[in-house]
Formats: sequence, C-alpha cells, structure tokens
Amino acid sequence: MSMAERLVSLWQDLVPAEWKAIPNYHSALAHLVAGAVTIEQAKLFAPYSDFAALICDDNLQVSPIRFPEPLTLPNIAFDISYTSGQMGVRAAAGDREIPPGDYLLCLSPVYSTTDGGILEDRADSILRLAIGFLTASIGTSATHHMAAAFKINPDNTVSSSSPTFWNYGKAGIADYINSDQLNELLLAVRLHCPKEIGRRWRTAFRLLGEAVSASDDAAKFMLTWIALEVSYGGEGKAQQPLTEISPDGSAALLDQLGDMRNALVHEGVSPEYKPAHLQLMRALIIYGIARRYDRIGKKIFALPQLHAAFRDL
Repeated sequence: MSMAERLVSLWQDLVPAEWKAIPNYHSALAHLVAGAVTIEQAKLFAPYSDFAALICDDNLQVSPIRFPEPLTLPNIAFDISYTSGQMGVRAAAGDREIPPGDYLLCLSPVYSTTDGGILEDRADSILRLAIGFLTASIGTSATHHMAAAFKINPDNTVSSSSPTFWNYGKAGIADYINSDQLNELLLAVRLHCPKEIGRRWRTAFRLLGEAVSASDDAAKFMLTWIALEVSYGGEGKAQQPLTEISPDGSAALLDQLGDMRNALVHEGVSPEYKPAHLQLMRALIIYGIARRYDRIGKKIFALPQLHAAFRDL
C-alpha cells in the first residue's frame, strides 16, 4: 500500500470524534484546496482555522495535509444531453487523480434528516464560507483553487461526483419566449441601440451567466439583482416597468426583492426566495430591452415567464 493510500485509509480518523457522536451525523464533506500553506505551517495556521470555525458558527475543521504521492479518488461523472426536448442523464464511474503536494483539507459534517435525506448543501455552504474567510485573511495564495470535493463515509470509503444538477422540467423554447417577438426585437435593436445601453445589457447578461453557475443562494440572488439594476441603469429604475406589468398595478414585489437585498447587504441576512423571484428579475431584464422599443414592448409585456413568476409568488 502506498503512502497516499495509507493516508486515505486514515481519513476517517481525521473526522472529529464528537461529530460522529451526533445522533444524525451521516458523513463528512471535504474540500481539498490547493495553495501555498504547507504542513510545516500547521501550528502557525491554527489561529486562522479556529477563527474560520468561529465565523462559521458551526462544525468545521481546516488543516494542512500533504500527499507525497498521487492520490486516486473514485469519481462518478454525469453527462447530460437533450434530445427532442427530453433530458437524458448518463453516469460513468472512474477515477480522479490528485497530484502530490500540500493542500488544505476543509471538513464539515453532513447530517441526515428524518425523511431519509441528507443536508449536504449546508456543509458545502459552511466550507465555502471558510474558504472565503481564508482568502480574505491570507490571500488567494492560500486558496488558489479547489482540487477536489468528496465525502468521507462512515465505512472509511470516500466518494465524489460531478456537481449536483437540477432538472426543472422547463417547457419548450417557444413556450418561454415567443421567437417571432424576439425576431422583431432583434431587428429593432440592430437598427438602433445606443452604445451605453448595449454596454449595460452585455454586463447584465454576463452577470446572469455567473448567477446560473453560482452554488451559493446569496451569491445567485445578488448577481441577478445587480444584473437587473445594471440593465435599467441604477437602483429603483425597474420600479416603473414592474408597476406596468404586475397584475395589481403595484410594485410591491420589487419592494420585497429590495428588502431581501438590503437585509443581505446591510445585515448579512441570506435571502429566502423562491425560484420565481429570480425568474421575475430575469424576465424584467428582457422586458426592459423590449420596453425601449414601444410597440414591441407592448407585445412582450405578456411574456409567459412573467406571468408564471407572478403566479408562483
């Protein structure tokens, strides 16, 4: 057995005994982070680890670890394809090799729920919070990139997979936005689009693209909110468009979103929102573009995704 394999076999010993004693303890989620912190700096690093645990206000352990040889992790990869509107998922088992070197091993417990599920998202959020703190206090040299994410199971095995995906069962493209309306809007934008406006839209959609891949709910919300503000040119400018399209003629929903934003930015309270809130903000960006071209805007204000968002809020 190689040195790396012996280390892997001892990973269960790295999980604090008090975590295993928790009645609903399931496993430990691990983020292996590559950076400049070495195992020789473990004592010097301890205060950073302790402070990160204090900030997280939950069970967390961060410590340097060294692999003198390549480390092989079992991995399950998912491939997703769409054919005739149907989603197909294929899973393939394989191995993932981690190069030898020094890493930070970040651990947080995964708890089981009474209905048989597990709270892996909670552990993932704690680990990302800790990595954020370490980046702020030491710099990106300490947390250069995520080398691997995996679970340490009670039977001393490790498991990892590609990122979780969600299937929302979305309807066809034509049911989401009418292609004829979009073609009409495309022609209008080509004929006349002020430079400043085009710059705003490009920035807004780039931010929306980042929001799609954001794993943290607060980051997803803020990126979408900033995209909305950028597309309209500042805070509060989306109020009138929402008044125009909301069923009751008021902009109370945007006030609700604004309250979530303010609580997050000013008080550190993570927003509790529905998918429809994000859907509404995204649809408002499209509506904002159409609204600049009056005749088209009057057609597009009835976008299905806007009505769906209002229905689900």
